[in-house]
Amino acid sequence: MKNRTLFLPAIIFAVFTALVVWSNAPRRVSGESKKGRGKVGAAAERGGKATPGRKTEIENYDIRRDESEESRAAFDGYRQAAGAKQTLAARRSRERMQQRAREILSERGARVKVELNAFGNAPEIVGVADGCTGCALAAASGAGNEATARAFLSRNAALYGLDARAVAALKKVADYTNPSGNLSWVEFEQELNGIPVFQGYLRAAFTAVDARLARTTGNLAAGLNEAALTTDARLSPADAVRAAAGTLNYKLDPSSLRASAVEHGGQATTLSSGAFTRDIKIELRYFPLEPGVATLAYALTLWERVNAYHILVGADDGRLLWRKNITSTQSQPVAYSVYDNDSPAPLSPSNALPGTNTQAPYTSRTTFNLVSELTAFDDLGWITDGAGPTPTPATTTGNNVDAGLDRDGTDGIDPAGRPTSATRSFIYTYDPAVDDPIPPAGSPMSEYQKGAVTNLFFWSNRYHDRLYELGFTEAARNFQQ
Repeated sequence: MKNRTLFLPAIIFAVFTALVVWSNAPRRVSGESKKGRGKVGAAAERGGKATPGRKTEIENYDIRRDESEESRAAFDGYRQAAGAKQTLAARRSRERMQQRAREILSERGARVKVELNAFGNAPEIVGVADGCTGCALAAASGAGNEATARAFLSRNAALYGLDARAVAALKKVADYTNPSGNLSWVEFEQELNGIPVFQGYLRAAFTAVDARLARTTGNLAAGLNEAALTTDARLSPADAVRAAAGTLNYKLDPSSLRASAVEHGGQATTLSSGAFTRDIKIELRYFPLEPGVATLAYALTLWERVNAYHILVGADDGRLLWRKNITSTQSQPVAYSVYDNDSPAPLSPSNALPGTNTQAPYTSRTTFNLVSELTAFDDLGWITDGAGPTPTPATTTGNNVDAGLDRDGTDGIDPAGRPTSATRSFIYTYDPAVDDPIPPAGSPMSEYQKGAVTNLFFWSNRYHDRLYELGFTEAARNFQQ
């Protein structure tokens, strides 16, 4: 067989990448903060003792979007408990305050664009206006990005529905520069009375060259009075789990849920799995309902055989406040044209000796249309649903493997080192028996290179699935996540 150097280095790279990706598999989905973005696909659910799995999903829910009479009555109860009856006049007063804050910011020389959150009551994105080249929200302070961000937030606290004390209480959780060196970031989380606020975060983006503040994004809860918020839950963690499980149509006996760990001064408790596939960690959170109104809640994730749900219930009444299915599944197949053997010219088993110049005949490629080769367990598949049409074409990156070329001398897959497809089809015309000029780094991939990467992606995924069938699972304490 003619020596083609592309396959072996790419195989090594793809297998190594596959091992890395198994230990850091996809983080897409929805927790309430960066810390909650764990692996949520099928591979994360596999393992553990078998329990009946739900074949249909239960819809997501947010009490803030529920217009039913029962929900509105509950809202009034939360308002009264918070001592913050929200009248039309109060809402308009807050809106005027935020509008004036925008004007003041603009008067200071920043051309500002503010995008409100989904509920229209607090800013989610604050940045410079489109087309304002060289503009910034704030110049570098000289004391570091955190100091610049805090100073900007303090000066413009009214815009975010905060006061100076609330800004000072924001907890820094990250301060870093992108590996490419183009942007720097500072991230804050909102805590009140030592209890995190659900989805209460703010991320500040800085130009890496001159450390100017370019934009803030986040969902800080506005207008909350820390002193007025209770820290004591009426429900026990086990009773809260029963209430959350009830929203999924389970009936649990709280006495069957044994506590194995209590952390953070009682704010977090780990309970046995009960009817679910994983132990249940339940934590206190403040759930913001509207500016000035929040209620103490329990947050937890319930793992079924197929689906997993992140749920918040009231810490006093067990009422469902928020629920989201955090599992992503694949049902759309992908076409792969690959060599369904150990090489394009397989010679195994063979009694040929080294040096005899034995050449096996070349074989044809086989086309597969599939989600994965382990669909009974792998609901996320090899390439997730939705990838295909522009602007997000399908590529050789998925739940288990990230395969591509490294031609530029820098460790890692090149920016243009993966084949893409708008039709979820990875079928290419090439002949390994013919010497094909290899395009240099930065140039488009050849058909041969696209086919080679596709072959590697397919076989690395097959390797993953076969090992899983043989016991390489989370339950066997192997690094699936």
